[in-house]
Amino acid sequence: MTTLDFLGYYIGFIHLEPGSPLFHRFQLDEYDGECRTSKATFMRLFPSRWAVAVGRWRPSGRDPQETIEHLMHARGVDLYNEDGTLDARFEDAAREQIAHRSSDPDDEWEILTALGLDK
Repeated sequence: MTTLDFLGYYIGFIHLEPGSPLFHRFQLDEYDGECRTSKATFMRLFPSRWAVAVGRWRPSGRDPQETIEHLMHARGVDLYNEDGTLDARFEDAAREQIAHRSSDPDDEWEILTALGLDK
């Protein structure tokens, strides 16, 4: 969901599942340069499946790594295997993102090595 932020408050639009209630509250957690959380109020635009979300952002108290793990856990996704290593699906995605965002191959290799993804 993309939001318009103003003085700590936000408004955004989201596409809901069919049969969603006209009004409901939902916990939002976000990592977009900062880790923040909100208890959003959703108001469905009857009879459509679109809703307006409004709320106030607050610091989540989590660091970026904790936030990413929290968000993935909320989706029912395990980032790590039982032995504590990063799941191969996420290793591949991480390599792709690093390659896409790096303009210098040496920088890319340095980041991959630091993350243990240089295999």
